[in-house]
Amino acid sequence: MTLGLFQKMFCRKPCLEAADRVFTYPGPLVALDSWAGVLAFAGQIFFDFAGYSLLRDRAALTLGFHLKDNFRFPYAAIGFRILRGGTFHFSTFLRDYL
Repeated sequence: MTLGLFQKMFCRKPCLEAADRVFTYPGPLVALDSWAGVLAFAGQIFFDFAGYSLLRDRAALTLGFHLKDNFRFPYAAIGFRILRGGTFHFSTFLRDYL
């Protein structure tokens, strides 16, 4: 759970601040700055979701549940079908455990 908290608190925040600086800049941007903003935004999404997934999985294991994998190399996925197949659904959890 510590790694999930670390990702959410210390890895996501610098990416968020960098992306905000780029996307709220009032003037024209150099192409390199634009790409840095896009990569920072991708990092923000990655660390936010990876941290959430780790926290969710570890909290479930602490309570005795084993949940399906939710976040296995999403940026290396070949297509959207692969991403959709591993997504955790709250309704599935309710059906299986309640």
